[in-house]
Amino acid sequence: MEELFSWFRQIDLRPEETGRRLLDRSPMPTKRRRPPYRKRDEKITYLVAVTGWEHYYGFRIATGSAWEPGPYYELATLILRGEVVRPEGFKHPCGEVTLSSRAGMLQEAGEPKCIGSLSVRGDLLQAYVFIPAERLAELVAVAASGRIRIAAVGGTKLRYRSGTIHSVTLNTEFDPEEW
Repeated sequence: MEELFSWFRQIDLRPEETGRRLLDRSPMPTKRRRPPYRKRDEKITYLVAVTGWEHYYGFRIATGSAWEPGPYYELATLILRGEVVRPEGFKHPCGEVTLSSRAGMLQEAGEPKCIGSLSVRGDLLQAYVFIPAERLAELVAVAASGRIRIAAVGGTKLRYRSGTIHSVTLNTEFDPEEW
């Protein structure tokens, strides 16, 4: 035992202090980090002057996935194409707004975060928006009449070439001073 204590004397430590240091498992004090600063997403409205449209409808037997509740699956979309007129000086001159029908959307509970998404590919701004299936037939009829002049998509400013959509408005008249 004396040999053990002599070894502690050589390194100038007392046995009781050494034991406390070995048993103390508290972490070393670190510099406190601040949580990352998160800016609020800036809201912006993208206006697309509609020059053309396309309609797609599909009906089939459901495959049983979570996206296809029930025995049948129905998909209907209305695609509006045109030129992006707002924001002015926008880098992507072409726009495409896809309105996709969603059954039971008006009866959904909870607070939605968005109704669609924005993305950019090349010079094309793409907006994919979910709308209630009950409203799509009316919108296709208006598009077929050629009266839709402007599609206004409200959402977040593009970040890393993508964003979220909070609103969509279709107008049969367009006055640049109004917007």
